[in-house]
Amino acid sequence: MYALWGPAAEQDDRWTEIAQDRIAVMLSWAQVDTELLTMELEALAGASQVDTSLWEASLRGDEPLPTGQGFYTHSFRRTRIEDADQWLSLSEESWVTSEPYWENEVVGVWRDLEEEGGLVHFLRIAWYRDLQHWIDTRDITQEPISAEKWVIRSTLEVDGAQSSASLLER
Repeated sequence: MYALWGPAAEQDDRWTEIAQDRIAVMLSWAQVDTELLTMELEALAGASQVDTSLWEASLRGDEPLPTGQGFYTHSFRRTRIEDADQWLSLSEESWVTSEPYWENEVVGVWRDLEEEGGLVHFLRIAWYRDLQHWIDTRDITQEPISAEKWVIRSTLEVDGAQSSASLLER
């Protein structure tokens, strides 16, 4: 198991929260039969709904999670297939200056293996000490080198959504 996520300890209306009666399970292994996995998860006591999808680590993501404590953001972004490599490149370049400045950590970026309509779906998970720490990082004028890359990266995004979560188990 890579991680088990539940509702965030700190709630904020800027986020789509994991519902109190739901969990998100991230498993990591080289090959998986999604139909078998879905059947096994549905057999768990109390599981009323199981959604499965396959993602591959594009940046980091195969490394251990930084800590069990803190505020994790799950940012879902879609780009056109032709913009995916540049989006990833800008992300990675921005971390060189943003992580030391803000003292946060991008856990990884994963790419959904099912592409739809010429779009790539990415999931970026990042760690912050707490909700206020995340709020502080929204002031991109504080660290303009990364901000410039984030602005360019955002022009490559078709759409996106964010949620926050607490790490229950790793």
